[in-house]
Amino acid sequence: MQIREERGAHRKAQRVQRLVVFSGVLQGICALLFVFTHSLTAVYIAAAVFGVGYGAYQATDWALVVDVLPGRTAARDMGIWSISTNGPQMTGLLFGWLLSVLVIPHLSVSLGYCALFALTAVFFIVGSVLVWQVRRSA
Repeated sequence: MQIREERGAHRKAQRVQRLVVFSGVLQGICALLFVFTHSLTAVYIAAAVFGVGYGAYQATDWALVVDVLPGRTAARDMGIWSISTNGPQMTGLLFGWLLSVLVIPHLSVSLGYCALFALTAVFFIVGSVLVWQVRRSA
């Protein structure tokens, strides 16, 4: 009976992991659409799809983390993980501001934001590849 439960838990963790990866790739594709589209309607559609991907990610990433962390240190590790996710969000704002103040005025406005969204897409795709490498704790 225990083996059956472990298999079920493993399959559930794989589904959650696939959803996290899918949502990251979906957000990356939408970020690329922001780079290459010139239609306001396409931007609205990409933003809506991006929101779906973001919602799927937010709903499943904690479940994946809880599943892969060892039980005895999970609380401490989740605190560290939370810091590691909030740190880039704070520095990303600084990076975006520096880009908008120092680089974009010397380029066309659209080129600077295209570079920013292209970089965002790269981060989403690389992050999804890294999440795919995550293995469940024993």
